[in-house]
Amino acid sequence: YEVNEYIYVDRLLATQLYDLETEELLVHSNNLTTTYNEEYYNYLVDNTYHVYLPSIGDYVERKQIKEYYTLDEIKELEPKILEGLKIINKEKNKTLVKQKNT
Repeated sequence: YEVNEYIYVDRLLATQLYDLETEELLVHSNNLTTTYNEEYYNYLVDNTYHVYLPSIGDYVERKQIKEYYTLDEIKELEPKILEGLKIINKEKNKTLVKQKNT
């Protein structure tokens, strides 16, 4: 449940991932040939849970989706998103245990 902020840009010919706070380019993939830091990107995809801001209503009750968020707004939402994620995961685990016991 560690929180990090990234900007993911997916265009027709290139994919980029930036650290939101530092604005550092972490991953760049030119879908034709060149890839920068692909291992890191694969690690993030395979080992982390992604929360996309357009889906924020799935984690925070009665939260109106905005067209854009400031970094301060994102940081303010993080504890609420994290709590929602914990509740969702707890319910999923209960369902899995129930299915396993039947």
